[in-house]
Amino acid sequence: MFTFGDYAFYILFNLLLTTLMFPSTLKRRKSTPILSRRISASGILLFAAFVLYVIASSFRMIEPGIGGSDAWAYKAMFYEAEGSSLLAFIGRHTAFEPGFSLFSWTFYHIVPDYAFALFVWHSLSFILVYRFLTRFATRAHKMTSFLFVYAVNILLFEQYNTLRMSIAISVCLNALILFADGRRVWAVTLVILASSVHVSAAVILSVFLVYSIMENNSGMTSGKLIATVAASLVCSLMLIRVFLFLLSAIGKGVYDDGGAVSLGVYLPLFVLLILGCSRIRNIEEFKYGTILISALPVCLGLVPLQMSYSIVYRMTLYFLPVAYAFILMLIDAYGANQGCARKNAPSLELGYLMALILGNSYLLYRIISLFVEGAQHFGHFVLAF
Repeated sequence: MFTFGDYAFYILFNLLLTTLMFPSTLKRRKSTPILSRRISASGILLFAAFVLYVIASSFRMIEPGIGGSDAWAYKAMFYEAEGSSLLAFIGRHTAFEPGFSLFSWTFYHIVPDYAFALFVWHSLSFILVYRFLTRFATRAHKMTSFLFVYAVNILLFEQYNTLRMSIAISVCLNALILFADGRRVWAVTLVILASSVHVSAAVILSVFLVYSIMENNSGMTSGKLIATVAASLVCSLMLIRVFLFLLSAIGKGVYDDGGAVSLGVYLPLFVLLILGCSRIRNIEEFKYGTILISALPVCLGLVPLQMSYSIVYRMTLYFLPVAYAFILMLIDAYGANQGCARKNAPSLELGYLMALILGNSYLLYRIISLFVEGAQHFGHFVLAF
């Protein structure tokens, strides 16, 4: 049984991890390659966070009842690579998602110890999550930025159980950055690669489509955003039966179990979209503003699909870190509109205060709900060197 001590461990572990990483997320400059930076106090703290996380993640005990139910299944799958050809191994395990099977088989034949595979996966995720964090954490709003880093870091602990999906999310977050940077072939390639690990990652291709349409049609307007939400809802309705066919085709027909609606995801994102519409010009001035706000209509468009198939909730998880980053951008946008974003003592204008209060409240809500609802799936934590 998951105890209060288990909850406390994950909450405090993430607090320690966030505290160690936070100074570096504020000091990082995109023009300076990570490997060429001089050693600094923040760099040492970041390295300590990396070592602490990777050691804890790679050498934790994973057994029935310990370490998460999905985690045990992935470990058992890893050792099935012994004496198996690659094609046979892929055929037995998620043939429609061959990437994860390919990596698992390869890792086993390099070092036949599951700790090695976990080391690679968790190292990769840590680097990708950190890269995403450095694009949005800001000195102007340190408290909100700290909550932002803490909330996004939960993804690193969700990987303790939902390994494939968490890897796919961390890859896709960086694909969004690459797409906005103009490196579109690389971005699409990363999403395809992520989809081979967890097929749900394909939803990010829709964000690329929305972003491209907006960019090629004289930029964004509030009307275009609302129209995009409507179009997403219509497409979602049209895809309901197609989605059922796809579930059956990939052997996931078991998830045809009725629907649900994640109000805790959709309602706050709708509010963020409305707030963003009123500051659309300010948001477009930020380098990643357009790609972030392009993602919100896509997520809202998933409502009809999730009402039919509850498994669609997994697709919404790709948009939560995006929403967290958008909150920081939204606060800056409201502050900049009043000429107060870069002043030491910004005027407490109503819209700015509303963005600040709602943004921080939502981050706190997501942190609490993710731990209350999700931490029990991380499993009991036991080190096993």
